[in-house]
Amino acid sequence: MNSFRSEPFLWIHLAGLAVVPLSLLAVWLGLAAGDPVLPVGLEIAFLAIAGVVPVAWMQWQRPFDIFSLLVLAVRPDRLTPEQRKILRLFKTLKIRIAAIAVAILMVWAIWQIYRVAPLAAIATPLSPRWHLLGLFGAAIAFGLGNLFLQVPVSVLGVLLTSDARFAEIEPYEVEQIGRDFFVFGIRIPNLFAIASLPETTPPSTTTKPVNPPKADISKDISTEEQTPVDARESEAEQQEITSQEEIPQTPVNSLENEEEPEDDNQQDRDTAVGEVMEAQPREEEKTAAENISPEENLPSEEAENTADVEETRTDRESSTHE
Repeated sequence: MNSFRSEPFLWIHLAGLAVVPLSLLAVWLGLAAGDPVLPVGLEIAFLAIAGVVPVAWMQWQRPFDIFSLLVLAVRPDRLTPEQRKILRLFKTLKIRIAAIAVAILMVWAIWQIYRVAPLAAIATPLSPRWHLLGLFGAAIAFGLGNLFLQVPVSVLGVLLTSDARFAEIEPYEVEQIGRDFFVFGIRIPNLFAIASLPETTPPSTTTKPVNPPKADISKDISTEEQTPVDARESEAEQQEITSQEEIPQTPVNSLENEEEPEDDNQQDRDTAVGEVMEAQPREEEKTAAENISPEENLPSEEAENTADVEETRTDRESSTHE
């Protein structure tokens, strides 16, 4: 977790210290124009009251809201809890005491500047006749110098706060920021994209599907928003996805039933082959018998004729004896 000291607005307003020497230079040149019109003590009192008291009172009662820049300010409801904790620190007693100390220092500084003002008479752009104008200009410049010193000193007091002390502080209430702090400028939601940054949350450990199935999307769609055509299309897509996701499973019984006809067909084929093998020798014998030549059949015919002749002869002999 980053420290609260990395808040950009703290360092932006701390850099306002660079304006303090320039504002005091403007005070010096303004007081150097001509001779005093009012008594010296009265002019110094005027400068102190106009330049020191308002800024010191502001830092005591309604500290300057540092979450602003020039004429723009971040809306209180857009501040993060860490930024509201920083505002809480500006209301501490330490910051108020620092504001009183800075006010006393600036009163002493204006007394010293007023004493050496004649030395800048040659460098001042104002003529001696415009002393009152130079006095009012010096009061305005002195007030800006106080503002650009008071705010950075308060910021420095916040930066010197320990992390343990900062962790114990409760964020300032949003509803009371506009009442308890001096918010200068036009209030906007964000200022240069650094005003209200969302708090970082730890990454979730749960894994989420990158591409959810279309079936889940179709279930989330409201039936009231779907037209009849969209409903039919979603049902068709869901059925297609369901048919693709389902793995066809063939029952064991169906496999056995498919195997049994194959066994019966095998037996029929074996029987047919056996019959063919038995019938083949018969056909070969028949063919061989048909192919016997007439010459091979002559001995048998002669034997038959001889038998007939002998039989006829025997019949005649028997008739003669009788």
